[in-house]
Amino acid sequence: MKLSEMDYHSLNAMLNLYDTDGKIQFDKDRESARQYFLQHVNQNMVYFHSFEERMRYLLDNDYYERELTEQYSTKFIEQLTDEAYALKFRFPAFLGAFKFFTSYALKTFDGKRYLERFEDRVVMVSLGLAQGDQELARGFMREMISGRFQPATPTFLNMGKAQRGELVSCFLLRVEDNMESISRGINSSLQLSKRGGGVALSLSNIREAGAPIKKIENQSSGIIPVMKLLEDSFSYANQLGARQGAGAVYLSAHHPDIMKFLDTKRENADEKIRIKTLSLGVVVPDITFELAKKNEDMYLFSPYDVERVYGVPFGDLSVTEHYYDMVNDSRISKTKISARHFFQTVAELQFESGYPYIVFEDTVNKANPIKGRINMSNLCVSGDTRLLTDSGYQAARDLYESQSKFQAIVDTRARDMNLATPGVAAENSTPMHLTAELADIFKLTTAEGFELRATEWHKMYVVRDGELMKIPLNEVLPGDRVLVQSGEGAFGDFHNTELAYITGALAADGTFAVNENTSSARLYLYGPKREFAEQLEAAAATVLHGREDLIERQSTLTPEFTYSSIYKRAALQSAPLAKLLAEFGVTRETKTAIPEFVLRGDRDTQVAYLTGFFQLEGSVTGSNSAGSMSIEASSTDRKGLMKV
Repeated sequence: MKLSEMDYHSLNAMLNLYDTDGKIQFDKDRESARQYFLQHVNQNMVYFHSFEERMRYLLDNDYYERELTEQYSTKFIEQLTDEAYALKFRFPAFLGAFKFFTSYALKTFDGKRYLERFEDRVVMVSLGLAQGDQELARGFMREMISGRFQPATPTFLNMGKAQRGELVSCFLLRVEDNMESISRGINSSLQLSKRGGGVALSLSNIREAGAPIKKIENQSSGIIPVMKLLEDSFSYANQLGARQGAGAVYLSAHHPDIMKFLDTKRENADEKIRIKTLSLGVVVPDITFELAKKNEDMYLFSPYDVERVYGVPFGDLSVTEHYYDMVNDSRISKTKISARHFFQTVAELQFESGYPYIVFEDTVNKANPIKGRINMSNLCVSGDTRLLTDSGYQAARDLYESQSKFQAIVDTRARDMNLATPGVAAENSTPMHLTAELADIFKLTTAEGFELRATEWHKMYVVRDGELMKIPLNEVLPGDRVLVQSGEGAFGDFHNTELAYITGALAADGTFAVNENTSSARLYLYGPKREFAEQLEAAAATVLHGREDLIERQSTLTPEFTYSSIYKRAALQSAPLAKLLAEFGVTRETKTAIPEFVLRGDRDTQVAYLTGFFQLEGSVTGSNSAGSMSIEASSTDRKGLMKV
């Protein structure tokens, strides 16, 4: 039989047969890929008369995402597609082609015909990744066609499709010891898996099998039923038919259900408990290795009792640090097993099934740059979020790029998980690290107007029903009271009170005027505010002293206020002052933003900025006799006022 007469499955099967010389028949694999196109792909491909007709059809029928294609001209997309086809990509093996058209290529809604070839998928992914940059899109296309770059499965599968899942691969969830959190974790797993991501969950905080519920002994079912529910959820929520949902669960090595947890992966496990598709991981602290080294028993602690005694979930507690205290605490239920037997079981199962994964808990926490323990996830704020450090407020992005060590200023109530210990403290931190480049950012706003921009898994300290708890941002509810710094913070080392005073006043009631390409800073004083004129003039003269390089035309380094009877105001105008302020990042566009030198300034500098701002924008209410006074400020620039 001629090769052209054989079906592609038969040709591919010939890879398992040696030729007359005893060699693998790789040529049959290449021919199988060719016949796959001739016999199947080409016959089931939807063809169009022109590129314009194809794009119009795919957009009008909600196959392609219009928001993506609108970033480029149709002419460029057609040109990029022509360039991709001109590179003459060919699948080197049958399985690659079969996998692409089975799982990745865009199909008609009935799933019977193809709307994309490999080049078309590459073009759409390149356009999406480049976000409107034509040259970058062209570079992505060439790298993918050449095989030098391959995006993660969710990105390559979903980019550009109107009916799609998420573009990222992995999500981490944490489950607490209550039915609401368990059900929320299962629901979140379903939703995330449906949208194309693998999901991992920490089960360390769930009480063990036989633990009491509402003080009634032997009521808890433990973690195994939760694992079974999760496994069924991931099997049910496949990722748009492209691949099965993928999930993993992690458990502390010192959880009482740890051996039952490991037994679920045994080949001969009872079907009632056997976990077939869910991945397993164990969180192992340093103390476990020390106990095994000494051939001692390792104690397993009830998460319910640990949280009851320590006030924090079991997963948030350092087992290594508190191990012997928990061993000697009669209030905590505990059992023990041989530490070496535990590791022996882990080794056997890894040989048998490849599981469990292992997280070296103390190692990752030594490298953790932020206050709080890592057991499944870590804190994540946006790059422009300001963190209070021993050098003042610094942007998270700057801390990451510098990779410098610093001291973070933490609220002692959050550190101690105790509302009775208000104040702040400086804690050593290791360098900041990047956890995600394209994570969704959410904004939390309090009733008082405080705002925080962070990822949904960023941990928040909130008071709910009188109880202090640490929960992910996505679990914060309306009515929760969010902890805000309860003591005076740390300050930086930059000192320039006069510059800060002028800048604060300008933010409150000043502007920048531009005439004939020359910018000048202007300050206005109305009514009783004119009493501050002499103080502002002195500050301006001080900051401009010795800066003759800033003088132009009729300007001076000692600007003064002039009074206008028409406008009933005093005004100061200075081009040298505008130039000086621009050196510190203060311009017409940024005048209401608190400048970097103030955020990194010492206490006197920050007080001077606030003094200038409130002198011109604020007022004092109350009286000394009443024993109550407050400072108020009003502005049409709400965002600027919130920053103050």
